[in-house]
Amino acid sequence: MKKLIKRRNKPYYKMINTVGKRIACIAVLVLVVSSVTIMNVDAFRSLFSDFFVNTYEKY
Repeated sequence: MKKLIKRRNKPYYKMINTVGKRIACIAVLVLVVSSVTIMNVDAFRSLFSDFFVNTYEKY
């Protein structure tokens, strides 16, 4: 019981207190990490930018 009360007093508890919120936090984290990786690696960055440039030139 004390362990549960301690966990509830953490500052980030309201953000991750349900399963849906945990999944959303993990999804946002994965999105941020992948976007940072794409923008830091030159090969990925050029493929990503070329894809959008070529797609929007056609339409």
